[in-house]
Amino acid sequence: MNNQQPNQPQQQYPPQQPPYQQPTVNVNVPPPPPPYPPQPPYGQPYPQVNVNVNYGPAVSYRSRLVALLLCLFLGTIGVHRFYVGKIGTGIIWIVTLGGGFGIGTLVDLIMIIVGSFRDKEGRVVSNWNA
Repeated sequence: MNNQQPNQPQQQYPPQQPPYQQPTVNVNVPPPPPPYPPQPPYGQPYPQVNVNVNYGPAVSYRSRLVALLLCLFLGTIGVHRFYVGKIGTGIIWIVTLGGGFGIGTLVDLIMIIVGSFRDKEGRVVSNWNA
């Protein structure tokens, strides 16, 4: 006697996968280097590496006296800015009659007197000799 029904399909199972195997490890590969240098022994200071020494701001070769006189007498047309190499802002000084109608010239005059006016390369214009 057959207990199965003739019209029912038999159950289909998915094909069996091969058994899992551990991946092989190559024992000849050295371990990666540590990400940080080793810590010094207890009580020892850390070695100083890449110490930046600040020698102060770079000084321009342009004369502070010449910049002051140009700003004082011809500041509204930006001649002092052309003198230190700032051509773009010199043109703005001409167009706006002294950098915002004289305000920029006043600010530049104070900065030159105090000694914090800079040239195009960012160096301080601080030498008074012409």
